[in-house]
Amino acid sequence: SWTVLVTDEIEVEGSSLRHAEAVVAKAGAGTWVPCDPQGAMQGHAGRGSANSTDAGEFQRAGLVTYPANGYEGVGSARHARQINRGDSINVLHRLQAAGRFFVHERCEGLIDAFTNDKHTKGGGGSASDRRSGFSDAARYGCWPVFRHLVSPSSSIET
Repeated sequence: SWTVLVTDEIEVEGSSLRHAEAVVAKAGAGTWVPCDPQGAMQGHAGRGSANSTDAGEFQRAGLVTYPANGYEGVGSARHARQINRGDSINVLHRLQAAGRFFVHERCEGLIDAFTNDKHTKGGGGSASDRRSGFSDAARYGCWPVFRHLVSPSSSIET
């Protein structure tokens, strides 16, 4: 059985491209970086341009990335498949309960996010919401490999 070991974290303010460049500098080109479903949508602030996506910026920087739950649909109807927040949190809880999820003490952002995570509607306002990127990254990273712990087996189209 697989175990998750988080040994480091990267926190960057600014655009997705700046974040991608920081990941490449620390982990190297070719590193796999799952993104949230919204990260594969065009036109969000901070992503470079109206036609840009987080996934596109990360790919341009040399990273391997796609939405953590893959895509659904075909042609112009193809879009990132959403992840149920409760299910992805339950994946983390099950890994932790089974002693299969470990976080190095230097990962202060992730530890803080796990310790103080409180979901608030509308997001962005509370200290917890501002730190949620760390716990979101853990959810998106674990979901493709461990989603079978909470949902029926199905393929992820990349």
